[in-house]
Amino acid sequence: MNTTLWKGHMSVEKIPADLARFLNSGAFYRLSPDRFRLYWGPWKPLQDGVTDGFHLAFQDFFASELKSYQATEIQEFSRGDLIRFLEPALGTGTRWSKNAFQEPDRAGFETSFQIIQGKIQRGEIEKAVPIATARSAVKPEMEDIAGGMLKMLSLPAELHVYGYWNESRGLLGATPEVLFHRKAMVVQTMALAGSMPKEDAATRTPLLKDPKEMREHELVVNDLMARLKPLGWLKKHETEVLELPTLFHLKTKFEISGCAKRDPELVRLLHPTPALGVAPRAYGFQWLRELPDQKDRGLFGAPVLFSLSNDETLALVAIRSILWDENGSRVSSGCGLVATSELEREWHELAVKRRTLFSLLGLT
Repeated sequence: MNTTLWKGHMSVEKIPADLARFLNSGAFYRLSPDRFRLYWGPWKPLQDGVTDGFHLAFQDFFASELKSYQATEIQEFSRGDLIRFLEPALGTGTRWSKNAFQEPDRAGFETSFQIIQGKIQRGEIEKAVPIATARSAVKPEMEDIAGGMLKMLSLPAELHVYGYWNESRGLLGATPEVLFHRKAMVVQTMALAGSMPKEDAATRTPLLKDPKEMREHELVVNDLMARLKPLGWLKKHETEVLELPTLFHLKTKFEISGCAKRDPELVRLLHPTPALGVAPRAYGFQWLRELPDQKDRGLFGAPVLFSLSNDETLALVAIRSILWDENGSRVSSGCGLVATSELEREWHELAVKRRTLFSLLGLT
C-alpha cells in the first residue's frame, strides 16, 4: 500500500504506508552491527517519572523528570532489510546541508568561558561544560531522516546509533557516551571526558599524559565513584583511550553488581555527570542556562532511554546529535573547562566535534 503525505510545503508521494508512518513518528536503535530495532508512533505518553512498560524515555538537559512513552509497534530489522525498507523515501525532497547552518557566536562562548573561569579561580567550582551551537532554519523532511539513518548504519561499533522524532521535534545521533546500561541488578556506566581531535595528535601531548585532559577526566571519575559506591559492589576499570573517526576520548568503565535502583532513580543520581555538567556536583548546574546561548540545550547532553527487554535498559547521553523542533535544526558541541583550559584550543575542539557530526550524517 502507498500513501501521499504532506510535510511542510513538500508532497511526499509513493512511499509505503508503514515507512511513511515511521518517518512521521518513530525511533530506532542499533542493537548490533546487523540488528536494528524500529519503533512506530504515535507515542503514548506515560505518567511523568514512571518507566514501567515504557519503550522510550527522555528528559531535556535542564528538566527534572523523565518523559516516558510507549510505541504503537516495534520491529527488528537486519542491516540489509533496513536499507531496503528506507530506500523508497530517498530522493523525495531537499536534504539538509551543512551550509544551511550558521556557526555559533564566538563572543558568546568567550563570555561563558570567562564566567566559568572566574568561578574556578574563586574556588567555587573545578569544572563546567558550556556548549556552542550551529543553527539552521531548515527542518528535516522524510528523505533527511531516512538518509541520515542510512549514513549511520555502518558507523563504528563504539558509537551508539539512534534516533527519535515526532511531528514537532526529534534527533538523530551517534553517541559514544552511555549514562548507564542496566540489566536486572547489574549496572554499567562510564566516565567519558577529556578529548583530542585526531588532526592535532601530532602536535599535542598524548591524552593519557596530558595534565589538563587527565584532570578533567579525573573529576568525572571521582564523582562517579562517590555516586556509585553506595549502590552495590563496584568495579572500576583502567582508564583507556577511545578512538573514534575524528576524535580520541579518555574513557573509564564502571560496573555495579547488586544495584536495586530503578531507571528514574539512576537518572536522578547520574545526570548530568561532570562530563556534561559541573564539578563539584553539589554546586548545581541550572546556572549554566543563564550563560550566553546555553538556554535551549534541549536534549543535547540529556539522557535518552531505550527499553531493550523487561529487565534491561540502555540510557544514552545525547551528544554527537542533530536536533530539530519548530524553530529549525541545531548541532551542538560541548567542552569541559578546568583551570588550565585555553580558549583557542577549546573553541577549535568544539568546531571539530560539530564537523564530526555533519560528517557522520553525510551533511556536506
